[in-house]
Amino acid sequence: MKRFLTILMAAVMAAFTLAACANPSPNEALSKLLAVAPESEKPALTAEIVRLCGHHKNSEIPKSCDPAAATANIDLPDAGSSGVLQVLADVPQESLPVVVNLYLSYVASEQTTPDLPNVTLDPARSEGDARAAAITAAKAALEAEYAFDYAVGIIEAFGDEQVDNAADGVDDRHEAVAEKLREALGDQAPARLPAYTFNQPLPTDSATAQSFLTELTKELDALHVHDAEAATTPAWRLLSLSIAGYLRAK
Repeated sequence: MKRFLTILMAAVMAAFTLAACANPSPNEALSKLLAVAPESEKPALTAEIVRLCGHHKNSEIPKSCDPAAATANIDLPDAGSSGVLQVLADVPQESLPVVVNLYLSYVASEQTTPDLPNVTLDPARSEGDARAAAITAAKAALEAEYAFDYAVGIIEAFGDEQVDNAADGVDDRHEAVAEKLREALGDQAPARLPAYTFNQPLPTDSATAQSFLTELTKELDALHVHDAEAATTPAWRLLSLSIAGYLRAK
């Protein structure tokens, strides 16, 4: 009897779940991006929309998951990178990696340098507040920028003129990023340290100075992309994604 009741309850729960999800709908923000995306970018967005919306046990996608239904009779964002920023605050947290990749793809194809926005990261009210994670990430990003600026001095001490010029050009961009991070953090911004340490071996000549610059640039680029993929507040999403695009732009 007990086993029968267990089976019956499981069947009832399964029926309830199927009934509750009978008409799932596609995410509106992702559907908007899909509506204005070029053909080359649609497969990844479509796959993410379907993943979130779900499918029947036979793997068929419910008709209610059609992204076109979510964007009927509503305003669509601009095409390209600017459109991504317009809907960024409404993108599901778990879908950020897909949208970050889309944005960086747009930046690369547009061949323009995105603007760095002016934002303010409000103080967290508690340790578990989403703003706490945003502030922690922004502080770490700023400290990484400080370390990079310190590294440029080391690079220029060993590099030839070509390496020094390359380091100066990259450093100018990172100084702009550091300034925006300082502004966003306000009084919460960490101070510069007298010196920094690095995981890579320090340069000893021009060739190793170039390698040092290349590796540090890659590391910092990856850090900012990761921040954008994990951003927990609208303001930090906007700033971190804009930074990632700004540094990727040629």
